[in-house]
Formats: sequence, C-alpha cells, structure tokens
Amino acid sequence: EWDRATAQKRGGGQVPISPDFIGAERKYTVEPAENLTPEKIYERRWAEALLNQVMRRLQEEYDSSGRSKLFSCLRNFLTAGETRTPYKRVASELSMSEDAVRVAVHRLRKRFASLLRDEIAQTISGSDAVEDELRNLFSAFT
Repeated sequence: EWDRATAQKRGGGQVPISPDFIGAERKYTVEPAENLTPEKIYERRWAEALLNQVMRRLQEEYDSSGRSKLFSCLRNFLTAGETRTPYKRVASELSMSEDAVRVAVHRLRKRFASLLRDEIAQTISGSDAVEDELRNLFSAFT
C-alpha cells in the first residue's frame, strides 16, 4: 500500500506543459485555405519577412528625421487597397496641401522600392538578379 501511495505518476513529478491549442488554432487560421505546397508557404513567409524588414527600415528613416507622423499617415498608401484614406483627409490632418501629400506619397513609394531592392541585393550575388528576385517576391502572393 505504501509503494502504491508513494509511486510517481506519469511525468515523474514534473510540471505538465499545456499545449497552446488556442495559439495554434490562431496561427493556422491565418494560413490560406488553399492547398499550398511547403515551398510556396516558405516563399510567402520569406516575402512577408522581407517586406516587413523594409517597412521597419523605412519607418526608422522617417522617425530619425522627425517625420514619424507623416510616415504613420502615409504608410497605408504603400498598399493598393481601396480602403485607404483619401488624400484630402490626410492633407487636412497633416496641415498640407493635397498636392503635397501626393508628392510625399510618391517619394515614400520610391524610397520603399529603393530599400526593397537594396534588401534583395543583400540576399543574392549579382545585381542583375534583383529584378528576377522582385518578380519571385511578388509571385509568392499569387
């Protein structure tokens, strides 16, 4: 009876680790419902990581030059969504003209493209392959 009472249960007295089912479910609900190959999922995640890195670098540039508010108002113009704020509303928020906002968005997009090319160039050998990598990057989302 004493042996039975003092016997260690499964796990040997260790604290059990509870699997995070909710976190795992959340992670996989973000994945597309289509049947992607592991290679396609890897390419997509690499592309997302690369774009996030470029966005961080761009934000750091704007922050270091004291233009954090401008960046936070214009960053949505880097994507091609229809839900972005109209130039007129952004112009009034920033106390700028609508034309000045258009120019600032143009410059932001141009700098983003430059930083993206620089970031890609660091991952490959040979500068002539940058355009091919750009095409591969955007094909990861199609």
